[in-house]
Amino acid sequence: MKKYDIKMPKDLDDITKESIDRGMEARRNIKFKKVSKLAIASCLTIVTISSLFIFREPVYANMNKFIYDIKEALGISKNIDNYKTTLNKTNTDNGLKITLNEVVLNNDELIVHTSYNSKKKMNWDLFNLDTELYINGELILSSSGGGSSPIDDNNMEEVITYKLPSDLEGDVDVKLVYSGSNFKNNDIELYINDEKVESKTESVNGKWVFEFKTNGDELSKDTKYMEINKTIDLGNGESITLTHMTINRISQRIFYTRKMNNLEQYDYEFKLCGEDESFNHIDVWGYNKDEVNGVFEFSEDRVDESAKELNFTLYFAKVLNNYELQTLNYEPIGELFVISLDKLKMD
Repeated sequence: MKKYDIKMPKDLDDITKESIDRGMEARRNIKFKKVSKLAIASCLTIVTISSLFIFREPVYANMNKFIYDIKEALGISKNIDNYKTTLNKTNTDNGLKITLNEVVLNNDELIVHTSYNSKKKMNWDLFNLDTELYINGELILSSSGGGSSPIDDNNMEEVITYKLPSDLEGDVDVKLVYSGSNFKNNDIELYINDEKVESKTESVNGKWVFEFKTNGDELSKDTKYMEINKTIDLGNGESITLTHMTINRISQRIFYTRKMNNLEQYDYEFKLCGEDESFNHIDVWGYNKDEVNGVFEFSEDRVDESAKELNFTLYFAKVLNNYELQTLNYEPIGELFVISLDKLKMD
């Protein structure tokens, strides 16, 4: 039996065992994530574990009661009725009722708000279902992330963002297939600061299939776009280029391309640390979509509407692709640079 022992820095009192448990269960059906990361509240330190899937997604702080509204779950104050598709589709199997409430197609992301109701009492912190996503009849193999909120022993709500290979236009046919089987993961023992953490999962045998259409053209039309084209040299012939930024009512993102060597041996993780002109601190984690492309996603720290510029320093850390426990030290590279937001325009 494998044993993973994580030593948490003593000064990170704000990260509790409970929050780590919730993070590990926030997303369960990752397809191609070789190594996953537990984000620590610092520009300098991050813990990496194999076989656990923890995503830096928006904090769904409002998911502490029945919401049935994707806007509230995402913490968005402005109206998004023109951008969401209301479904209210329900399927029941083996005593578990799953309801797809609302979805939003945000260019290359599909955001799904789901409710679960079980006849039997569930330990939702350990709940697991496999999910398959089909777009226009094609199975999509990509990562996803989000947050879930247990309401009581019988009910839970969830918001998951599925990362799509490319932007989608027009009416899109979507098929979501949930499936489960009862099992325990007896191959891994996980210890955090020498305290054993439960690694089993709880599931329900069954299959729940949803098919629907959605359209993201209105949100795409209302997405602001700005060129950046800022290249930062990482040394050894490697570099990262911030290509452009997009902002709409759903998301704020900076896209990048990277030129890397020896990806079979190691990879890079990136983070932007900085502030706006009013000294509001902003940390933006990056994720690699593939060997060339990636995205910095503004989640917990979002850009204020009144902000005119962002002052950032790039931090990076190297990840060895050997599936071993690693402590990554993020280091700054390059000079402080400014992104002027007054250049944002409609594409």
